[in-house]
Amino acid sequence: MAQVSVSDMLWHTLQYLISCLSVENTRPNVLTSSSGLESRCSTRRKAVLRPMPGSFENSPTALSNAADGYSLFIYYDSIHCKNNGFKPKFRTFVSIKPTQMEIKSAEFVISNTDIAKCPQHNLPEYAFIGRSNVGKSSLINMLTGRKGLAMTSATPGKTLLINHFLINNNWYLVDLPGYGYAKRGKSQQEQLTQIINDYILERPQLTSLFVLIDSRLEPQKIDLEFITWLGENSVPFSIIFTKADKLGRGRLTENVNKFLETLSEQWEELPPHFITSSLDKSGRDEVLDYIASINKSL
Repeated sequence: MAQVSVSDMLWHTLQYLISCLSVENTRPNVLTSSSGLESRCSTRRKAVLRPMPGSFENSPTALSNAADGYSLFIYYDSIHCKNNGFKPKFRTFVSIKPTQMEIKSAEFVISNTDIAKCPQHNLPEYAFIGRSNVGKSSLINMLTGRKGLAMTSATPGKTLLINHFLINNNWYLVDLPGYGYAKRGKSQQEQLTQIINDYILERPQLTSLFVLIDSRLEPQKIDLEFITWLGENSVPFSIIFTKADKLGRGRLTENVNKFLETLSEQWEELPPHFITSSLDKSGRDEVLDYIASINKSL
């Protein structure tokens, strides 16, 4: 089997990268690699082309450019490197990835049920919301690297307040109440719905909303209805699939694709999405880099 040099890998991949980086508008554009996997990129070179979770037969090759803080990651499978030339079949993505955000500080600020009492500032806020028991608190703790920052509980639906956390003194992470917990009384459900709606629709500092989806489950009606409501109200959002470690790679990919296919029945362009695990921390860099890229553009 022929050996593939790093320079050859770079040369034969540049055509793919150029096609990614030459898109004129700045909204994420869906592209397809040679293996049929979808990737996202934009002219700002800030979008991360996310690798699929799971182990690989070969370690990725990384070429770093310290001058601009970007790294070029090329994942390939040597089984498809043939003697008559470099013909890789990508098992995951080629990416131009911005330098990873480092969480230097994460501080709890305030909890409340009234957006009028939320912190007054001009910093961006990134809110996290999802169906009860989706793993939101564990995800927040994983992203910030602070084990007890967001309280976790064996009882679903315990987050009843809007919780603000100041991250690196330049942006806020907001933990919103979960939706869809059936054991709440009608009056409490109505109160939580009002809290969520008020924050999402009236909080000017809200920069982007992360909707958490349990990757183990079939598409849930309540999640689809909530995402539809966000679209109807022009709320900027992304999707985070949680608990990826609970499934094998094949089942995980099947569930994620099924959810996205269900969304595509009503959406012409799908929102950015991330696949995460609070246990093995997969997806952490991608989510934080996404936030960093938005902060830098503000």
